[in-house]
Amino acid sequence: MGVCAKSMDYGDVAWRCMDCEKDPTCIICSTCFEKSDHTGHRVQLKRNVGGCCDCGDPEAWDSDHFCSDHKGYNSTPEESLAKLPEDIIVTANKIFGKVCHNLKKHCLTLENYDEECLDLKMSST
Repeated sequence: MGVCAKSMDYGDVAWRCMDCEKDPTCIICSTCFEKSDHTGHRVQLKRNVGGCCDCGDPEAWDSDHFCSDHKGYNSTPEESLAKLPEDIIVTANKIFGKVCHNLKKHCLTLENYDEECLDLKMSST
């Protein structure tokens, strides 16, 4: 279940389906292509591709044409987050906290800067 995400390197073969892709960079590996139905679709064999297989990713591929092995995400975002290791959650909270603090600090600095410039313009007229 889930998403294939098989890594493809230079020289690997992948398939593009113009009827299933969400954008022209989306591809699926040969294994997923063989296990999915693209009868009557506009398909293209690609060689020397890089990236990863998009089968099972509803943001990249039409979910009606996922292969038999990859049926997409079967959990809510909350369930997915609950599966993360505790150290990742703790680290992410610290990093996002610092990023938000710094953004707030810079926004306030810019707000004060704009007010100071406005005050200078008004006093010079």
